[in-house]
Amino acid sequence: MDSLFGPDSRLVYKHYATLYFVLVFDGSENELAMLDLIQAALFLYLFVYHYCSNQNVIKKNHIVWFLI
Repeated sequence: MDSLFGPDSRLVYKHYATLYFVLVFDGSENELAMLDLIQAALFLYLFVYHYCSNQNVIKKNHIVWFLI
């Protein structure tokens, strides 16, 4: 991962049902804060659409980017 993103990069992921959320960030960020960001993005998506599936994310990816 160092050769791709740099020596000070970190990777955090969260798995919900069939969805994987992956964030790559530098060492100045907190890992728990990134996990909270993933959870907040998922809750926001669930609040707007009441259902979250990988097909919804793929078909409505412009809305996902707007929410994030």
